[in-house]
Amino acid sequence: MSWRMGECVTADPLCRWPKVCSMDCIYCRHGTSSISAPSRTVFVNMDDFKEELANVPPKEKTKMLWFFGNGEPALAMNIKEMIQTARMAGFKRIAVLTNSTLLNDPSVREDLKLSDILIAKLDASQERTFQRVNRPFPGIDFKNVLEGLHRMRREYRGSFRIHVTLIDENQKEVDHIADLCKELQPETVYLSTPRLSNLVSPLPRKVMAGAGSGFRKKGMNVLLENPT
Repeated sequence: MSWRMGECVTADPLCRWPKVCSMDCIYCRHGTSSISAPSRTVFVNMDDFKEELANVPPKEKTKMLWFFGNGEPALAMNIKEMIQTARMAGFKRIAVLTNSTLLNDPSVREDLKLSDILIAKLDASQERTFQRVNRPFPGIDFKNVLEGLHRMRREYRGSFRIHVTLIDENQKEVDHIADLCKELQPETVYLSTPRLSNLVSPLPRKVMAGAGSGFRKKGMNVLLENPT
């Protein structure tokens, strides 16, 4: 059960521990230990994936299939084939979560266009905060990420959504983050603060509620994690 997707089936196209990611966010629930991966590769072979799909009961295939990796799902070079195979196996709705670092790559955008829902991360409004909060792989800068988000938004025909994680380090620029989100015109903005991390403290519910109100005043549909 996901607060963003509701009841769904999840698929990890990475299946590696520690996480395989192009960022090492200070709030990551998987911890800060990771395998930094600047380029894409195959982590799960298709025979194994097809076998897993064959074991999914037909009733479960009526739910959303969500590619949610232990790291960045788009690093899986065969994610396009995974999405296509999942559709042929009977899944009607497919979502992908991405940290947005690879969206300036045309091949990544082409792969992710096959999904019905794309949730893209955006936790900063400037380079300094991006480096401090998301700690990307060397060579990945905020300007590049923002350009990739805009290109994906222009090309994507599914439901484009944004996930913003707020902590002490970026809450002061939440209004600027909201402005960037508005430019991208997402169908939904998900707002959360890390409650399962031992590395950073979650923001108070009152602060999160205020942030949500700020996004709504700019005309965006907002869903808060644990709003009560």
